[in-house]
Amino acid sequence: MGLFKNEAEQKENFVTLQEKGYVRFENLPLETKDGRHINVEFVANAYKEASGIVIQCNIRDITDRVKLTESFKASELRYRRLFETAQDGILILDFQTGLISDVNKFLGGTI
Repeated sequence: MGLFKNEAEQKENFVTLQEKGYVRFENLPLETKDGRHINVEFVANAYKEASGIVIQCNIRDITDRVKLTESFKASELRYRRLFETAQDGILILDFQTGLISDVNKFLGGTI
């Protein structure tokens, strides 16, 4: 049945491909032949050739990128919580301009 198990969704995506000439999906779950679950980016392009319209599909494993993004978000959340709850005054300077870009509540200010 393909990448999409819902037949109506498959048909809708095919219509989009015909109208726009491409469809793109990010972070689709996919089960490999050996039973592993990975995240993929799926891109399909439709273009004209002498023999007719050709549909080219590219599927890229983005599992590592997804894990890295999730790790980054978790790290950012931990940093943000620490910044906001610290009992010490913390300010953040913009590296290029030297201007204050953020101040925690302990310093009593907001930008």
